[in-house]
Amino acid sequence: VKLLYCQPYYFKHYQVENGLSNNAVICSMQDKKGFMWFGTRDGLNRFDGYSFKVFHSDPDNPNGLGSNLVRSLFVDETGYIWVGTDAGVSRFDGKYFRNFSIDDGLPDNQILQIKEDKNGRIWFLSFSGMLSYFHNGKIYNKSNSPLLRKLNITEIIISFFEDSRGRFWLGTNKNLLYLFDGER
Repeated sequence: VKLLYCQPYYFKHYQVENGLSNNAVICSMQDKKGFMWFGTRDGLNRFDGYSFKVFHSDPDNPNGLGSNLVRSLFVDETGYIWVGTDAGVSRFDGKYFRNFSIDDGLPDNQILQIKEDKNGRIWFLSFSGMLSYFHNGKIYNKSNSPLLRKLNITEIIISFFEDSRGRFWLGTNKNLLYLFDGER
């Protein structure tokens, strides 16, 4: 009989008392600089391994976070932090937020997922199950994108993924899986 030994695991728990803006963390990610980001019900939190920097929405600041309810986070290839909220999408360049909403072309202000495709388009999945994307400074949706008009799905999209061949796999609320190659 051989005896095996292992090191014990230690977990540090962070809460409001440690600087987190809210104990309900909805999403998380790590950026290219190594910072950890946490989206909560009350703001966006950046953690450097020692302390939190909290970003809150401020209606008097057009360059601030669009909403405190953060539903999704994504860092793109250029290093922008994309923040999906219940008031649209905020793009953070490290200093300022640029906010996008239905006024800019989003089909819905509640953004649940954000991803980047191999062509550099930033895709958004909204609570209503509709896809849109940001490319070259503009948001595209079914009304202004020939690509999205080809997507003929009546079900609500609840998840999506781009595979290594550039095809999109779309999961729906009816337990259906669609494969979209940009043509059909």
